[in-house]
Amino acid sequence: MTIQRLIVIFLIIGFIQNKAKSEELTNLQELLNQSIIHAELNSNKLYHLKATEDAVSTWLSDTPTLQLSTLYGSDSQTPDEYEVNFQLPIKSGSRRQLDHQLVDQNLQLQQQQQKLYRWYLSGLIREILWQRTISEKQLEIASGKVKWLNQQQTAVEAMADNNQLSKTQLVMIKNAILQTQIQIQTYSEQVNLAHNHYQALTGTTVLPDNYRETITGEFSQAINNHPQIRLLQAQLDHAELLFENNLTGQQSWQLGVVAKQVRDIGFHDNQMGLQVSIPIKAMQTVSQADQLSWQNTQQEINFNLQKAHTEIKQTWLELQSEQRRLRLQQDLLEQQAELAQQLITQLQQVYQLNEIDQSLYLQQLIQAQDDLSVAHLNKLYIERNKARQNQILGIPL
Repeated sequence: MTIQRLIVIFLIIGFIQNKAKSEELTNLQELLNQSIIHAELNSNKLYHLKATEDAVSTWLSDTPTLQLSTLYGSDSQTPDEYEVNFQLPIKSGSRRQLDHQLVDQNLQLQQQQQKLYRWYLSGLIREILWQRTISEKQLEIASGKVKWLNQQQTAVEAMADNNQLSKTQLVMIKNAILQTQIQIQTYSEQVNLAHNHYQALTGTTVLPDNYRETITGEFSQAINNHPQIRLLQAQLDHAELLFENNLTGQQSWQLGVVAKQVRDIGFHDNQMGLQVSIPIKAMQTVSQADQLSWQNTQQEINFNLQKAHTEIKQTWLELQSEQRRLRLQQDLLEQQAELAQQLITQLQQVYQLNEIDQSLYLQQLIQAQDDLSVAHLNKLYIERNKARQNQILGIPL
């Protein structure tokens, strides 16, 4: 083998390893970051916003104006007048300071919108992740049950052929197999759908190495940093600055450069000067329309704040109640699984001694097999509840 072929082989192996590593996800934060990149690459933008930052002047509040005036006398005794007036609307110091505040506040608003998007996407990932995990577990349990039932069917058929067992037990086994196969079809479709949704959302089929969460916040602490609450507060602050921007005291200064010429018979007079118009801030007013608009905006945002706070708290209380119920259930289900295992052993013993009706034996045996798997699913419901609590508290992945 030549050196060139060895180099090619090593390059291919290295490419495969790098590709495999790129598909590995160690934690939920990596999954969220990958999902954001995937969403940005696959989003269909209807239009692109044009950058307008260059059109914003630091000193001018509006477009400068040039005014030309010509006044002709009504008779020979009245002189003619020609005037050029160049007006510059200049921002006052307070207006420039307000502009800086608006820029800073708008940046904070954009940051809060990004945090809200990360939180929103985290909720989608959490739900589809646990939907996939639970569906896969349900399919695994149902498939194992069918395998066990098929084994029981083989044994029952052999006994029925030897007239050691009635046909009733065989029909019971076949009916249980059919019911479980129907469940398998349902779970298989749920698994396929969950896989498709997961890949569409994250751009990968790989699960993180560890995606179980711990509840990391309390309501009283988390509510103040909740993305929904912070965004609404930022919107309220932004709206207040916009209202201040419309006050008459924030209007621009008007600086005018005036050139005037007066013409009369045997007489010409050229005049030049400056005009300065300064709004008196102590007497600033606001229009009725702006005042009412600001009041309505305040009321709307405050209502949304109260609504969001109430809905978040109610959902959090419901999830806490569900967590307590699931944990209490888990202890009972584990005890039930232990009893089911003991029951299976005892059923087999009394069956061998012909001390139990054959139909009752199969019914109890099938029920005991179901009892063994319920605790496994309940554990997953507890983990999903933890993820949902973190989500409602505003904690992203």
